Amino acid sequence: MPGASIHSEASPPACVKTAEEERASAIRLELYRTIMRTFRALPLFFPAISGAVFFTFTPAYPEPVIVIWWLAIVAGYAEYGLFQRRFFAADDRGEADADRWIKPTVIRYWLLNLVWIGLVPLFWRDDGGMQNLALLTVLIVHVVMASQMAFQLRSIFFSVTIPVMATVIGVCFWAASTTFVALGFACIPAFLLLAHVARQQRAFAVETYNLRFRNADLIRDLGHARDVSEAARRRAEEANEQLQRREHHFRALVENAFDVVLVTDENAIIQYASPAAEKLGLSPDALIGINSLDFLADEQKQQILDKFGEGSFPLEKTLYYELTLPRYAGRNVWIESSVTNLLDDANVRGYVINIRDITERKRTETEQRNHFRVLRALATGEALDEVLSLLAIGAEEASPTGRAAVYLLDDQNDLLTCAAPHLPADFQGWAKTFWREQRDTPFGHAVLAGSKIVVTNLQEDEHGETVTSYTRKTGIQTVWFQPVVAHNEKVVGAFALYFPDVYKPSPWESDYLLGAAHLAGIAIDRRRSEEDLQHAMEAAELANRAKSKFLANMSHEL
Repeated sequence: MPGASIHSEASPPACVKTAEEERASAIRLELYRTIMRTFRALPLFFPAISGAVFFTFTPAYPEPVIVIWWLAIVAGYAEYGLFQRRFFAADDRGEADADRWIKPTVIRYWLLNLVWIGLVPLFWRDDGGMQNLALLTVLIVHVVMASQMAFQLRSIFFSVTIPVMATVIGVCFWAASTTFVALGFACIPAFLLLAHVARQQRAFAVETYNLRFRNADLIRDLGHARDVSEAARRRAEEANEQLQRREHHFRALVENAFDVVLVTDENAIIQYASPAAEKLGLSPDALIGINSLDFLADEQKQQILDKFGEGSFPLEKTLYYELTLPRYAGRNVWIESSVTNLLDDANVRGYVINIRDITERKRTETEQRNHFRVLRALATGEALDEVLSLLAIGAEEASPTGRAAVYLLDDQNDLLTCAAPHLPADFQGWAKTFWREQRDTPFGHAVLAGSKIVVTNLQEDEHGETVTSYTRKTGIQTVWFQPVVAHNEKVVGAFALYFPDVYKPSPWESDYLLGAAHLAGIAIDRRRSEEDLQHAMEAAELANRAKSKFLANMSHEL
């Protein structure tokens, strides 16, 4: 397999090499093997080409001399063919060592090329301009092809190109012809370019083989580790069942853990985020490089900065916070966070933050607290406006970026009052104007029919001048509108939440809004029932007084 020669177990201890040396030797062998495979046809190619030259060109020497030259080429390449066979046989046996084969190969290429370039004096003629040019062309083509076929090893590259190119350049200058001299000068930079290209190709080939062998080593090491692990598993068969149970238990804990682990530098820039961040709608990869404080509201961010600035956060101590991520990933997220100062730890040099999503718990606590606060206000006889204000404040706690308003309608569906503790002072006046204009529109009909309405584009012109001018001025973009229905199924008001951006309610927020509207209906029903009872008692008292006065008058007359 690739890379097997790097870690051959058959190597004797005396020849043990480092991993890098073995890898370098294996790369040289691969490069040498590539050259030998590429040049496998040389024992046939060069005798054929030299024979073609013999029969095509007009020689400058007697025919016996040319025959001797051709036979020398045939003999040389026949020996080279046997040399190739010895190498491939050794390679098949796994005994090939590039360092032992490269030098003999270089010597053979030098000798073969010295014989080959003998065609120049043998076929060079003073009166054969075209033939001479053809000879040089053959040699130049030889250099170009050899540079592309033997670039893998520098010594072989030079042995197959320098003798031929030097001959071409020398002959061009010796001929003293303007054309040949120009050709000789052109060959110099051309050869340098070929050498440069060959060097780049060689570097790329070395890097490719290096990467391949490293991957092969990695696969081998992984296979070895797997074998060791398998052997250990077999030796520990009696304890395997318990270990598997623990493994499954641990995997279940890790995969379903709600805790998110963040590691930041000293400036709170996130350097690592655990996969559990996905459970909060946060991408671990996207978190890298972000300031962890940027996810918090300005007030919470300043609170933490003040705490750190006081110098009251000693090394290796942990601080605990309950914070909100203001509608990150489309929802408000409450988190319980512990921050550990590891600035003095050389492996961390920052802060380790453990985060747990406590949104459901905080929502439940918020809902229970707000409902209890409203019910207590009802039980203690607080004014209806105060009860409605408590409902609005509770809704704002549940949706921190929203501002709540509770509307109350009379029997003629006119707007009586509006509890909006954190909306602008002129909001109540605007709300009355808005309701007068909208009561007889499809919006008003939908509200009086008890339908929930969600509008996320209040600043668009389609909603009319009254709405767009005010929402643009106050920065309101979205409204959730939940009618308040009394026990007799009559709409007695509405519960609304306003937001500065496009925001649609989650299922929990829709349920909370419906629950708050139901609680508002209970409060309104109770107050109106109390008012009706008070009016009835006052009427009964007046009737009783009238009756007593009438009886007193009758008794006096009798």
